Amino acid sequence: MQRLSRTNRQLVLICLACFAWAFSFGLECPISSLWLEKSGYSTKFIGYNTATHFLGVILGGLIVTQFIYWVPRISIAVGLLLSGFGCVVFPFCEETISFIARFIAGFGGAFAMVVLESYVNINAKPERRARDFAFYAIAIGLGFAFGVRTGLDIFASSPHLAFGFGMVAILGLVPLAFLDPIQIPKEKNSELELTFHAPFLSIGSAWTQGFLEAAMLSLLPIYLAHLGMHDQEIGYLLSAILVGVILFQFPIGWLADRFGREQILVACFICTAALMAIIPWCPKGPGVRVLLFFVGICSGAFYPLGLALLGEKLPKIDIPKANAWYLGINSLGCLVSPVIFGECMSKFGRRAMFWTADIVILIILTMWVFVRLSKRGSQKIDTGSNAETSPSNNSDQRAA
Repeated sequence: MQRLSRTNRQLVLICLACFAWAFSFGLECPISSLWLEKSGYSTKFIGYNTATHFLGVILGGLIVTQFIYWVPRISIAVGLLLSGFGCVVFPFCEETISFIARFIAGFGGAFAMVVLESYVNINAKPERRARDFAFYAIAIGLGFAFGVRTGLDIFASSPHLAFGFGMVAILGLVPLAFLDPIQIPKEKNSELELTFHAPFLSIGSAWTQGFLEAAMLSLLPIYLAHLGMHDQEIGYLLSAILVGVILFQFPIGWLADRFGREQILVACFICTAALMAIIPWCPKGPGVRVLLFFVGICSGAFYPLGLALLGEKLPKIDIPKANAWYLGINSLGCLVSPVIFGECMSKFGRRAMFWTADIVILIILTMWVFVRLSKRGSQKIDTGSNAETSPSNNSDQRAA
């Protein structure tokens, strides 16, 4: 039996740590809302409480960049501990303290995931970067799915025990102990602000994925119920979509490595927009299920492909800070999405959730085209100016 290469061994360890964190996150999200609902809190309170988690992600992602260059593995360990701790203590918290628990869980998640995503990007071989992120996305998807299922199954009989399973995040410390030190070039001048120029489509995919995912998880069930689907049907459909996302990550990653990450990411954007435009006109039946299944597959590739594109375009020294911004922008999309989608659906009907998604995707694609054309124009200007000042031109002028 052929032994795994060092690069593949590192990827397996990273994915195991990611699975542990995703299990805790998937468990925390639904049962925290259920706990608050059973405690008599309003949906508005629950919404703000959930938003606090994503505020923790944004702030944690910005702060971890101060530590990742010096103590990366300690940063992951602290993140996993905080993520598990925030979940376990939640049912013991009073009203105000519950916000702090959600913030801690989100803060810890960012501390762990920014560094782990940087590990994947720096560890990946250039020719298979998208496939490595496909495995990363599969680990996250499986961990999240098992966490949701475990939390909901146990919560019905023993809520406190369900939250206790949030400590699974700490099991991520086991593969972390065998992970090689990450090799990130350190800044020559620590007082110099690190700057980077991330590819626009990469940042756009982070925003769009967060924006669509939060809306689909929170508001899609309302649309499907409006079509006449029962709760059990909706649950099976959402589960099927998640399974599709997981199964198709690797084929999409292979295509991206083979034909270009930016090209495949653009194709996923276009396919998602086209499918979203068709869904509102489909009656209840197999057609809606199939279209939503492929929407999940295409939009589920936004996040890992965007990260792969980030690593392809940026030098290693810029990757950790870029990953932090990437995660922060994704979380910001999750934060504002339910509010924007909810307002549009209340004013223009339930179908407006798909029109809103299409508008956002088309805006991102239009801006990407504009950025590409602007870069081409500036490159032509630079080429022309360099040609005018080249030595051969100067010698011709002297000869004349």
